[in-house]
Amino acid sequence: MGLQALILCGPGTNLETLSTPDEPKALLQIANRPMVWYAFDWCHRAGVSDIYLVTSPAYSKAIESALAQNPHLTSLSPKPTVLAPEELDDVTPTGTILTLPEIEAAISGDFLVLPCDLICELPAESLIETWLLQQDDDFTLYLNPEKQSSKSGLGVWYDTRTEQTIKKTETDFLITAPLPKTPVPSPPGSLRPHLSQLVNTMTTDTLNDKTVDRLGEPKPLSIRASLLEKHPRTRILNAHRDAHIYIFPHWMLSYARSNPHLDTISEDLVAWWAKATWQPGLAQKLQLPFPTPAAVPPILAYIHPSPAPPPAPSKEDSKKASSTPASAKPEQTSATPLILRADTPHQLLLTSLHLATLTPPHPFSHPQSRSPQASIPPNTTITDTTSLIGPFTTIAPQSTVRDTVVGANCEIGSRVRLTRCLVMDGAKIEDGAVLVGTVVGRGAKVGRKCGLVECVVQGGMVVEEGMEGKGETFMGFEEGGRLEDEGEIVEEDEEIGGEGMGMGMVREKAMGVRVVIAMDEKVGRALSNNCIFIIAAPKASGPTSTYYLPMA
Repeated sequence: MGLQALILCGPGTNLETLSTPDEPKALLQIANRPMVWYAFDWCHRAGVSDIYLVTSPAYSKAIESALAQNPHLTSLSPKPTVLAPEELDDVTPTGTILTLPEIEAAISGDFLVLPCDLICELPAESLIETWLLQQDDDFTLYLNPEKQSSKSGLGVWYDTRTEQTIKKTETDFLITAPLPKTPVPSPPGSLRPHLSQLVNTMTTDTLNDKTVDRLGEPKPLSIRASLLEKHPRTRILNAHRDAHIYIFPHWMLSYARSNPHLDTISEDLVAWWAKATWQPGLAQKLQLPFPTPAAVPPILAYIHPSPAPPPAPSKEDSKKASSTPASAKPEQTSATPLILRADTPHQLLLTSLHLATLTPPHPFSHPQSRSPQASIPPNTTITDTTSLIGPFTTIAPQSTVRDTVVGANCEIGSRVRLTRCLVMDGAKIEDGAVLVGTVVGRGAKVGRKCGLVECVVQGGMVVEEGMEGKGETFMGFEEGGRLEDEGEIVEEDEEIGGEGMGMGMVREKAMGVRVVIAMDEKVGRALSNNCIFIIAAPKASGPTSTYYLPMA
């Protein structure tokens, strides 16, 4: 029996600005394809066909509908099975998911676990083959009869210092030890040189908690002597991120079931498994079916290599480039395959822009940059080599679209300038708007002559005419509500502005300051982490006045 796959389709806390119950995180568009398509296709190309999409009941109906109707998802066969256990909700830890009865009933052998936001150009079959080659064969067990037969696991970490990764992205701290050298050198293209044994891992936030005392002063990180005795040579990495791609043996399910207090897969189940390979007595505490640390099979860490910088072009290359037609996409070099997680709005943007530049036969490329169903006048400037235009989108004359991905059924007005933007399905950009590095959610509307730089517009949001912003998030709130510290909406108190804050807009700046702009004549007050804002609109159609009162 081959590997099975679990694709975890969670709520996407970092993408809640763009996702809705009707379009959950797994269905958000990346380069005009549903996000989950990339993980789905990645498994299919490796021959993994027994695939389960694990989600909460709140999103299962939307995902099942997309599997039946979305042309990108219906083109892949066989279809995956949607698992929506009743106990699963938005706050269920990933480790707990492996203990649910529906998951245990579905998984009958070794399995893959991966997130729905994964973009992986490295073929899945390469990882699976590398993992299989590290398992003990019958001949090895015959020569070592005292060795217990059990399969190891494998995880993937990637370097965050790439052009396709946003700055200040999440990172992990991990310690690895080299594997024993083989008598036969690895063939060219093998992943084994990048393979090591994981001995400890944690998020950078957890590391900071361990290396800073109560007074905020730095303190050293404690390392157990048993680790140094078992692995005198180790490697420490702190600029890599866990891709959440795991190959687990079937016994992983019983390990998770025996340790319900281990919440997450990466920081708990995987980290404690890694420590059990060298820490005496830990295997028994974790109820692993292995008597000693030496008997615990290792969890392997594939450290994806950093992409090499492109070589400087020679004079001959420059001459060829000058004679190449402008409409032709640049020839792609054999760069390091990309691995990342598109789990924030701006990472979604960078990933879409990267995928827009790919050409066939790359599996993630589009057959053409402009959909034949799109309506584009001749006096419109579009960089076809780095842009995508979805079907049934209309673009008015004299507009410029550079390095931008525009979804389906969008309306782009005249004299609009879009540079390095992501415009999702059904969005409308009115005349004269200028957007740079901005993500516009599904069905959102950006008014005339707006100027937005590195902003995020919530799906269905209306940005009023002439609005300007930089590094802000535009979100809506319901009538009769106000904002709390966490940005949640609660009922307005009579003492805090009366009955009347009407439909409005939240402008959430990158620094964490929230501003409420009221659209009627009432006065409202919003409480933020460091300011109280008094908001008044003199006229329904007039400008909004905002007053900042520092909190005592």
